[in-house]
Amino acid sequence: MESMIIRINLIVSIIYIIGSFLNGGDYRVYLINAIIIFSLSSIILLTINYFLIKTLLKAKIDIVREDMCKRFLAREQLKKVIEEQERLKRELEEEKEKKQYERLFKTESNEGKLGNE
Repeated sequence: MESMIIRINLIVSIIYIIGSFLNGGDYRVYLINAIIIFSLSSIILLTINYFLIKTLLKAKIDIVREDMCKRFLAREQLKKVIEEQERLKRELEEEKEKKQYERLFKTESNEGKLGNE
């Protein structure tokens, strides 16, 4: 980016020098003016570029920070869902075991009744 700014300023300075030769006059004055214009415009444009990059980086950092927060929240939510699924699985297994014991107990009590009769 900086090299492009310097190239643009160099082209503008060369055009200024060529224009000054076409108008006539002392070329040294125009050359010094071109160097001053090149230097000042380079400094101004590089300063603007610096602040633009600084602002963009700050915005990108904010976006990354927000994305990380969203990911963290999603991860925490996923952990809660997984824990809830595990709890439900355990409850389902307990219910199945309970039903199996009840069936077993009923069949044993029915067999005992049949044996008594």
